[in-house]
Amino acid sequence: MVTVFANNNVPDNVPDNVPDNVPDNIPEGRMQLILEFVKHNNKILLLELSEKLKVSKRTVRRDIEKLKFENKLKRIGGEKGGYWEIIG
Repeated sequence: MVTVFANNNVPDNVPDNVPDNVPDNIPEGRMQLILEFVKHNNKILLLELSEKLKVSKRTVRRDIEKLKFENKLKRIGGEKGGYWEIIG
């Protein structure tokens, strides 16, 4: 069921600063685990990370994008044959 609000009225309980696409509330522990898994296997796949972390591939992809944005992780090469590099 979809609720439609007339005149674009948003309920009071929705914060004004809701992220558009990438959530800011990514658990730091999960990002640290991603870095640890990459440290032990720099060719690890998103699918493997999602299985180990028990989250979706999409969630892992968002976490990795945030790590890349923060200059903590970098992808060297393409999807096939490439590898991850931890920065810093």
